[in-house]
Amino acid sequence: MGKNRNPFMSDGVVNLSNFKGLKIVYILKEVNDKNRKKDGDLRDYLAEGGRRQTWNNIALWTYGLKNLKINYYWKDLEVKLNEPDFRKDQLQQICAFNIKKTPGHNKSNSNVIEKYGKEDREFIRKQFDIYSDCNLFICCGTPIAPIMRKYIVEERFDEWDITKKGIRYKTLGENKHLIWYSHPEARVDNNILYYGLIDSVREILKIIH
Repeated sequence: MGKNRNPFMSDGVVNLSNFKGLKIVYILKEVNDKNRKKDGDLRDYLAEGGRRQTWNNIALWTYGLKNLKINYYWKDLEVKLNEPDFRKDQLQQICAFNIKKTPGHNKSNSNVIEKYGKEDREFIRKQFDIYSDCNLFICCGTPIAPIMRKYIVEERFDEWDITKKGIRYKTLGENKHLIWYSHPEARVDNNILYYGLIDSVREILKIIH
């Protein structure tokens, strides 16, 4: 399967020139584009800034993760979102890939996503292996982290480690961590999502602030 899905949505590193420093990979479910009939590329979409509903939070998360030693006030982060190119600039620094390579509806079905993860596991595993030198693999929403553990990562494990804030993660190698987190559109205040992730990554990376 994998590449034979039709239509097929490519994804990955948005801009190789800007993908440096702390390398962050966001693993998501599917592209929200139920009417799409032709192949497409998520990277092209993100290079233009994406849609604010999903990608505002990922832009903020990226900004915070790239500056973990700085404590930002939420009101200042909200101001950042009003800067014309902020989201676009942040998304230029990430990698993002979906488990399901065909477009879906605005509400994903977890059972369908897992079905695709299982059927396309060889293809997704090869893609995951391409990013072996990356540092943070953030699994965005149910059921991404269980799919990654069951079908994709070679480092088999039975239990997740848990941060003080209750975020589950697993260290897969030196400076390589798989993190079980919420979807950026989760029905939680955006500030809670932001600080929950930032504080947990600080703990995982042993960064004192």
